[in-house]
Amino acid sequence: ATFTLTPCPEGGTDLNITETGIPNDQHFLHNYPGWVEVLLVLKAAVDFEVDLRNKNPNKTWDQDFVDI
Repeated sequence: ATFTLTPCPEGGTDLNITETGIPNDQHFLHNYPGWVEVLLVLKAAVDFEVDLRNKNPNKTWDQDFVDI
């Protein structure tokens, strides 16, 4: 994954995430929820200074938990 930060003329910063090497559409659909999780964690940290990660290895995406 490549992360690119670009300043906005009107203020703020745009974050562009590009993931490469995904072998097929099925893998993209499997990865997509994980990127939503990453973005929500980043947004909470930037906007509210809150860490949403649960840090519990027994409650992860694979065990049907949203592990943010």
